[in-house]
Amino acid sequence: MNIDPTQLGWDTCFATAFADLNLPDASFGRVLAEHRGQVEVLCDGVVLRATLPLSSPGDLDCAAVGDWVALLATPTHELPARVAAVLPRRTRFVRKTAWAHSTGQVVAANVDTVFVATSLNRDFNPRRLERYLAVVRAGGAEGVIVLTKADLAAEVVFETTEPVVTLSALKGWGLEGLEPWLGPGRTVAVVGSSGVGKSTLVNALLGEEIQDTGAIREHDARGRHTTTTRRLLPLPGGGALIDTPGMRELGLYEADLGSAFEDVSALVAACQFRDCSHGDEPGCAVAEGVLAGAVELERVNSYLKLERELAHEQRRQRKRARAQQKRKRRPEKRSRQRLRREFDW
Repeated sequence: MNIDPTQLGWDTCFATAFADLNLPDASFGRVLAEHRGQVEVLCDGVVLRATLPLSSPGDLDCAAVGDWVALLATPTHELPARVAAVLPRRTRFVRKTAWAHSTGQVVAANVDTVFVATSLNRDFNPRRLERYLAVVRAGGAEGVIVLTKADLAAEVVFETTEPVVTLSALKGWGLEGLEPWLGPGRTVAVVGSSGVGKSTLVNALLGEEIQDTGAIREHDARGRHTTTTRRLLPLPGGGALIDTPGMRELGLYEADLGSAFEDVSALVAACQFRDCSHGDEPGCAVAEGVLAGAVELERVNSYLKLERELAHEQRRQRKRARAQQKRKRRPEKRSRQRLRREFDW
């Protein structure tokens, strides 16, 4: 895979960060895929398997698909390298894991644009789009709504401040609408629920059948889940695309509601009281905006629901952080106690 790294987004900022590591024996590469404590990395035109530090899997700072990393060679042929460092990210798309003790998981790193795909059939859900866009904005990337399967249903009208592209990847309609976000040095990620046509879209952008696709189920108008792993794929015209498995649910780990709901947040800022619950309080600009038709009630309710969910997750994160600090202090406390006993302090 002899590809100029600048085609995949390598530039002077990443080069400077790599040089600052001061690792003369290291090489740089970009993570293509993850495999349980190992990653595939494109390095000097060769795809290598590399090990991760034992303490890093599951950590937000762990190497994820799209990361630029520093690699150190090892004598083991099966695992010819190990990840020595992850270069600072520009952007990231993070979701909450579905485990009992949920943490954050980096789905894609260093993406310029996230294509949030949803189909125009019965699976279309504006509230789900708002959730995705809040996560995209929090990670620093640009969000583009991609309405797929235009050959199966008519275009819909809904409130959004994001760019919208309507297409049918299967028929080849409307793909030119994505061209402003594609090109050498740029990285896009495709995210969305299972069965909205992401694999068909990826194949259309790549110009070949790389991903399997599933047929539409008649009883609920949804496609079948086909993509199983996250993977970075070079695009034929330059740049890269990160394909992701369909998400049955996107749990909030971080979200920028102010950017994703600019219309609602502007009304919230205009409320008379800072602790306004946006119900029947006097001076509630949100309630007045709904009555005046400036914003949809469903969009306001979506904002409030995501706000409560994010606040709950932030409380959990603070609780986990305090617990981690306590665990770190315990060895230090035991060491001091041992010294006191030994030296009779």
